[in-house]
Amino acid sequence: MEFQHEQTPEINIVNDSKYDVPENIGEIVFYILKNHYHQLDVDLSIAFVNNEEIQNLNASYLGYAKPTDVLSFSAKEVDPETGRLYLGDIVISFPFVSEQSKTMENSIHGELSLMIIHGLLHLLDFDHDTKENKTEMWLAQEQALNALGIYLTNLPE
Repeated sequence: MEFQHEQTPEINIVNDSKYDVPENIGEIVFYILKNHYHQLDVDLSIAFVNNEEIQNLNASYLGYAKPTDVLSFSAKEVDPETGRLYLGDIVISFPFVSEQSKTMENSIHGELSLMIIHGLLHLLDFDHDTKENKTEMWLAQEQALNALGIYLTNLPE
C-alpha cells in the first residue's frame, strides 16, 4: 500500500480468495479516522470473505443465520507491545456486496468502498439503531464518499 502519512493506520487486509478489492482502502480509512476519530496511529483488520463465512459469523455473534454485506467487531484494546490501539475487525462478504452492487446499480468498487466506510464508522461507535443515529451515520457516509470522489448511483435508505 503506497498511502503514507506521518501517523498512519496499520490495516491488515485479509483477502485469501484474491477478490478484486479497491486500491484506495488506505485513503478511505485515513479519511474516516482523520474526520471522525482524530487519531491515526491505530490498527484494524479488514477481511474479504465469502457468503458462508459471513453467515457463520452473523449467526454466531448476532443470531442471524443468513449472509450479510458487512460486519464490524469492535475491540478498542491497546497492544501492550506496541502501545497502539487496535480498533477491531471489519468483515465484508465480497459475493454479497457484488450482488448488492448490481441491485443498487453501483460499481462493485464503489459499493465495497461504502462497506469499508460503513464498517469503520461502526468501529467508531456510529450506529443506525435510531432515526437520529441513522441520519448521522448516513450523512457521515455520504460526506466521506463525496470527499473521496466515490460516486454511487444509489445509496441505501
